[in-house]
Amino acid sequence: MISSAQDIALGGYYTCAVITDGKVNCWGPNTNGLLGDETTTQRTTPVEVDGITTATSIALGQSHSCALLTDNTVFCWGSNSNGLLGDETITDSNTPVEVSDITTATSIALGDYHSCAVLTDSKVMCWGNNYYGFLGDGTTEVRTTPVEVSGITTAMNISLGDSNSCALLTDNTVICWGSNSVGQLGDGTMTQRTIPVDEVSGITTATSISFGDYHACAMLTDGKVKCWGSNNQGQLGDGTIIDRHTPVEVDGRILLAPCSTTTDSSKDGSDGSFYCINGGTVGGTARAWRTPR
Repeated sequence: MISSAQDIALGGYYTCAVITDGKVNCWGPNTNGLLGDETTTQRTTPVEVDGITTATSIALGQSHSCALLTDNTVFCWGSNSNGLLGDETITDSNTPVEVSDITTATSIALGDYHSCAVLTDSKVMCWGNNYYGFLGDGTTEVRTTPVEVSGITTAMNISLGDSNSCALLTDNTVICWGSNSVGQLGDGTMTQRTIPVDEVSGITTATSISFGDYHACAMLTDGKVKCWGSNNQGQLGDGTIIDRHTPVEVDGRILLAPCSTTTDSSKDGSDGSFYCINGGTVGGTARAWRTPR
């Protein structure tokens, strides 16, 4: 039983927790050794990751795991396809291996096919697959050891998607790179970027960022949230299923139930009462909404 967790992360089908004593426990499927316990045996209860005793945080991808240690080094385990583990090889490892050339990491993030770390000097280094240029080094070459992201010198945090990367900068702006097939870079285009080029449009007060597979969101200093990229399932929260190449504000209204008319019934609902809208933007059905007080 885990009773002293200080950090937790979820991967594709598995889970890991950092314990207060600096150890890491993981559970779930163990394909490619992604639980780090020297086996490939599925675990329905937590097992301890081999050799990790000073972890401060953990990040999980689709099939690989990485831990940030107190000495600012990074250790990874699991699948090493395209150099995901950053140890100069493409050999899977069911125990942690040290990422080459990373000695000053302050945070880490994992995508499905690549990994990145923010350093104490606010630069960013990434490694792994680079098919769409999401390592940010100006190439599309696979990197089995970390390379520096071009032009990033003021990063506070980073979040990775399926084939993209975004960094939150110290001036509260956000900049992204990689694939841009559905506008997930937020720069108003669908142009792939192998290096960070343009900041996400209109984001100047971000305090945190998070990337899904093909969409990203930023929380702002005023507590609002803006999202951009793929919206085919309504994941941007703007009441539509239209992809957005620049950020849109997440709708603050609460969806309650279908209503029978498209005529407003109580002004704008700002007093907590209901009103109806044409539901063409929410699947073709008229809906009742309440605006939070």
